[in-house]
Amino acid sequence: VAVVGGSALRTGANQVVVTVTAANGARRTFQAVIQVAKSSNTALSSLTVNGAVPPALGAVVFPARTALAVVRAVAVDPDAAVVVSGTALVSGDNTVVVTVTAADGTVRVIQVPVYVTPLSSNANLSSFKVNGQDVVEGQAVNVPFGTVSVPVVATAADAEALVAVVGGSALRTGSNQVVVTVTAANGTKKTFQTCLLYTSD
Repeated sequence: VAVVGGSALRTGANQVVVTVTAANGARRTFQAVIQVAKSSNTALSSLTVNGAVPPALGAVVFPARTALAVVRAVAVDPDAAVVVSGTALVSGDNTVVVTVTAADGTVRVIQVPVYVTPLSSNANLSSFKVNGQDVVEGQAVNVPFGTVSVPVVATAADAEALVAVVGGSALRTGSNQVVVTVTAANGTKKTFQTCLLYTSD
């Protein structure tokens, strides 16, 4: 009697062939099918988002401007299918969805909260100087007659904010306005526009 099959079985149909050889050389073959049920295993052996393991509670937190979640999800059962969606990220709260479908059709949905830190809205100034003098909103600065330009130094409180200065040059006798506009990283704008420059003879 020679048996082929019965070991190294796989999910689904597996054929077993038994060959019987009589003493006189006559042969007869018997066949059977072993049906191995499909797995319902939807477990993951590993799950990372941008290299970070999601916490049991709370969200995975990423820095500002993170636009894409790179998800690595490995199923315990190699016959299970894994599909990932929601990987395009926006500022604030996001949800990455990992769907695991077992070989027998059992479905497990895993929702991973992802939080992208919003860009700063800080449009303040850490320092504001006109002609070397510290000034505040609305303060008047006197300069000598004939002055045509003065240095205006405005430093944003947030390093990512942009500062634009209008005024401080082409001065004329009388009142001259200096306007400082600070644009925060998230686009928020704040204008410092009441600092007046006076010239007199």
